[in-house]
Amino acid sequence: MRYKGGLSNTLMEDFKQRKDYKQAAAAEIKDKVLDTWYQYPNYGVLNERYEPVVANAGEDFQNLSRFGEYADPAQRSLPFVVKAFDDLRQVFLERAQRPDFNIPSYFGNLAPVKSYESYEDKYKEYIEEVKTQLSSARTENKLHLLNSIIDNSRVFPITQSGFSLSTNCPASTTGLTLELAEVPYDTDNIKGEILSSSEYGCFVADAYNSGFYIDKNNPWRLIANLSSPRTQEYIREYKETTSIENTLDRFFRRKTQYEDMQSVYSFFRSFGANFNLTTEELISYTVGVRMAEVGIDKGMFSKINQEAQAIFLVYGNNYANDPLKGPASIVGKYCAEHLKKLYEKKARLDSFSTTTVKDLT
Repeated sequence: MRYKGGLSNTLMEDFKQRKDYKQAAAAEIKDKVLDTWYQYPNYGVLNERYEPVVANAGEDFQNLSRFGEYADPAQRSLPFVVKAFDDLRQVFLERAQRPDFNIPSYFGNLAPVKSYESYEDKYKEYIEEVKTQLSSARTENKLHLLNSIIDNSRVFPITQSGFSLSTNCPASTTGLTLELAEVPYDTDNIKGEILSSSEYGCFVADAYNSGFYIDKNNPWRLIANLSSPRTQEYIREYKETTSIENTLDRFFRRKTQYEDMQSVYSFFRSFGANFNLTTEELISYTVGVRMAEVGIDKGMFSKINQEAQAIFLVYGNNYANDPLKGPASIVGKYCAEHLKKLYEKKARLDSFSTTTVKDLT
């Protein structure tokens, strides 16, 4: 498979080559791959209620596991992902013992070269960049700053939820992905070389049976398949008497929506003492920012803000440790409802075949 995306001389030819790769490459294994660009761009970042979630690694990564001696000690992932990969590696290396069988090109000794990356660290680095990008909007007026944030929110979201769903947040922060090669993401000729290997089809089948998808756009990246019986078997080891979603929520991930108001507060305060927010402002500003980040129609602001303000006045004193939990839940509910509609449409895309606008309405 010879694809020249990323190497072409013109933008038009580059577009055509990338289109050929997306629509044709790996078509024979389409049920075992995941399209993380178009169809499932936020796989593992949204729970079953369409609330943004991130891996709960623990302060000292105590909730993560290291791989065996075959991998760099710095590589870690969620425990059930490590167990599934150990199984995959054992099965595939047994195949490689045959004299006529080789490990696919670029895969080395079949060890992760990139796994979990700290969500908290990536978010902090990102926010500092956003502050720099918005430095030209520096003003003495809080409302002017808010409007600047909202105008730029689709490219530069400021909340944890907005960041986790954006292209600025690497998939590695989910704790669900493993990469087996260090090659450029934007050159399709290497992808074609990997896909053309006769052994690669066996690798994909073994990966799928072990509980992984292959990332269609990066064929050296494994993504834990949370619907796989094998993956669910490992997850149930932590709590057999409840659902997979509950176990994931309890042990392996956290919702970001409860940190979004603190994100807005900290961001405003970073612009100086004049940008301290009252509780009423904090709630309403968070409503505006989150609506802009996910694309909710501005006409919904009054309704969402009134509900968020009202629940704070009624129940705020009942949550001494987190009085803003109620308003955060209201904002999160409306965002989740909008994201559900958006991503259900995306899931109906099929990048292996032509999808019309009519198919998505």
